[in-house]
Amino acid sequence: MRMLQAHPSLSDRAVAESTGLGARTVAELRRLSESVAESGFRIGRDGKSRPLDGAAGRLRVAELLGENPKASLRQLARTAGVSPATALDVRRRLERGEEPVPVKRAAIPSGVSPKGADPAGGSGFAGVSAGPADFSSGRIDF
Repeated sequence: MRMLQAHPSLSDRAVAESTGLGARTVAELRRLSESVAESGFRIGRDGKSRPLDGAAGRLRVAELLGENPKASLRQLARTAGVSPATALDVRRRLERGEEPVPVKRAAIPSGVSPKGADPAGGSGFAGVSAGPADFSSGRIDF
């Protein structure tokens, strides 16, 4: 707990590596603790700083693209504080008419199946039943 209080911006994996705990344990301790200061970023084991929520950077890239659609990816990324790959993703999303920030899978409302899922609850493989196996014939076909 002292490690989290002293270095709140370190990632869960970085703290786990230093303390010998698991990353999930560190994440749970961080979540349960009220004494750990919140920061908007984490510093990974590689020393790189990463935002906790990339939405702000993506929205900034979209704003910059609105002002200057011909701007280079590197220029957009540097100005918005994101990677060039993120700037490219935002540019492509906007070209397709999508939102710059992707919808998270966890945000799918209950009762709505994700794309590609079998609404009947099957296994997703054609001809394969997800129900209990029937061995009454004594023969197994593969």
